[in-house]
Amino acid sequence: MIRACALVDLPPGEAVRIVGPRSHAASFDLRTGEPACPPARRPVRPRSVHVKDGEVYVDAEVNRDVA
Repeated sequence: MIRACALVDLPPGEAVRIVGPRSHAASFDLRTGEPACPPARRPVRPRSVHVKDGEVYVDAEVNRDVA
């Protein structure tokens, strides 16, 4: 699992969206994977989301080939 953010960092109404890789800051709907704003144009695969001790985690593999 990858830590996405802290629950307290989410503004009201942002519980279903998550910001993608920090390099482009697009956000995606967690339920469908559809882009919620530019620069993303294509959907991502929906992932399971877990909350533990006030932190939001996303089930996703890490691409270790990207530095």
